[in-house]
Amino acid sequence: MGNKIIIFFTLFVAWILLTFTFAPSSVLVGALAAALVSLTFKTDWTRNPSKFMQWKRFAMFFKFLAIFALECFKANLDMAMRVLHPKMPLNPAILKVRTKCKTETSITFLSNFITLTPGTFTIDADIESGHLFIHWINAPSSGGEDVCRRVVEKFEKIIIEVFE
Repeated sequence: MGNKIIIFFTLFVAWILLTFTFAPSSVLVGALAAALVSLTFKTDWTRNPSKFMQWKRFAMFFKFLAIFALECFKANLDMAMRVLHPKMPLNPAILKVRTKCKTETSITFLSNFITLTPGTFTIDADIESGHLFIHWINAPSSGGEDVCRRVVEKFEKIIIEVFE
């Protein structure tokens, strides 16, 4: 039952932040939608729901969002330059990177945030072995795995603190 309460409050807070209104009708719709989803959501979202009630984890999640916004902005600029200057080199490759994330939730978040960053796309995640297969639009010709590993580590450290 604790998982459903955490899911409800997470979704309800997300609704309030997205709509940015406290009108009674909007709050009611948000509460009903959050309740409906939380009642039908898989109950093993987290193995230890009390971990998500720690303020440090919330603070780390917002730090993670700030780092993601910065990395996404830089990647958008890089992609815009590649579109505006077609002579810029492209070296697409699929790289296999090992992640330190252990849970399905943390690997899913890591994969999704890598995919949301322009120029990268997570093709597959092997949860058992902890490997991600990432398509990169401009992979370096030498030592690509090391550079890709650094990109993954930017997100990975904070995701582990938040979700594990």
